[in-house]
Amino acid sequence: EVVEETTEDDVFDQCVEGIMQSGGLITGHAGTGKSHLTRRILAELDRRGLTHVETAPTHAGAIQVGEITLHRFCHGKFSGEKIPRVEQDYLVFSEVGFCSVVLMSLLAEIRLANPGLRFLLEGDFRQLPCPQNLWHGAGITQDMMEGSALLWELAGGSWKLGAGSSGIE
Repeated sequence: EVVEETTEDDVFDQCVEGIMQSGGLITGHAGTGKSHLTRRILAELDRRGLTHVETAPTHAGAIQVGEITLHRFCHGKFSGEKIPRVEQDYLVFSEVGFCSVVLMSLLAEIRLANPGLRFLLEGDFRQLPCPQNLWHGAGITQDMMEGSALLWELAGGSWKLGAGSSGIE
């Protein structure tokens, strides 16, 4: 029996096709290649003529991705109580592990108002937790955020791309 060897490019192509269909979540420890994989995916989206906006929960994170904070992105688009209409094909949210419950709910509102919008979420849930991340006075742990059904829904349902791994987990 002949077994075909899977290359890094084959795995990357699988990742991109999954993201094309429903979005994705890229996780991994520091130094595993999350940012590299994200940049490669964004270059492929550009090559295919798909648009994206890159956001982060903090100013420092926004500087890293070269775009804006999620707050600033939404502030420029809010009209009264209306959730922003996003013209891009993808909303990229870096440092999702540092995302507060409040920002997660804002992402959910954006998703509901923009059903065709796909999310590419990237981050490490094993680094610094979001300060003051509370729900009705109770602390929200990183495990709770990483295992959140809302997070997985935003990422398109079933795609969890582990940077530095051999493929789709």
